[in-house]
Amino acid sequence: MGASLVVTARETLEASLIVGILLAYLAQTENRRYFLSVWMGVGLAVIASGLLAAVLLLTVGEFTGMWEEAFEGGVMWAAAGVLTYMLWWMGKQSRNLGGSLRAGAETALARGSVGAIVSLAFLAVFREGAETALYLSAIASTNSGYGVAVGAGAGFSAAALAGYLIYRGGSRFLNLRLFFRVTTVVLMVFAASLVGQATLAFQAAGIFPGTIAVWDTSQFLVETSGLGSVLRVLVGYTAAP
Repeated sequence: MGASLVVTARETLEASLIVGILLAYLAQTENRRYFLSVWMGVGLAVIASGLLAAVLLLTVGEFTGMWEEAFEGGVMWAAAGVLTYMLWWMGKQSRNLGGSLRAGAETALARGSVGAIVSLAFLAVFREGAETALYLSAIASTNSGYGVAVGAGAGFSAAALAGYLIYRGGSRFLNLRLFFRVTTVVLMVFAASLVGQATLAFQAAGIFPGTIAVWDTSQFLVETSGLGSVLRVLVGYTAAP
């Protein structure tokens, strides 16, 4: 639940900021008539992200045995790679993201095309939604689907509310820099745990060879316990790695 909450909150807040920047630019340039176009793009992006998540989850359920382990390992590896790249890219682009979005909106307005505004909003939000779908699929492959869904719902709700408050001028009450710094550290640790869990999946599938046990802490903390399961999700903890 913890990992899905952090991932969804981070991605949803980024999407909310993107939508807020687009709406603020349209309002400043007296183009409020395009608000509906932005929300159309957002709605389509949410639907497309949901369909992608459904395809990933259903695909996992179709495999059995070594193929299931191999597919889950591949999804976790892909999620770890995309997550790491996203964090690096956001670190570089965070200062210029608003300018890039405003430039894209200006180009779309110059064309006078509703479709261009819809496409701009769709692509900007779907990038975040597709990443979220991939991450949640990776988490769900080794954790309770109910817990993942609850965490994702809580993260989405909290981040959507924060995004609305920012748009309404309440950003002074939210320390976004601290939020992104903390979640960056948490998500980098989570990415490392995905690599570890993917390695276990590939070993179970026979793709990677087995390894010797480094230690065994099962007498103190097993990964199926409350704290152990949290550590397993966040940092890839196993009692006998």
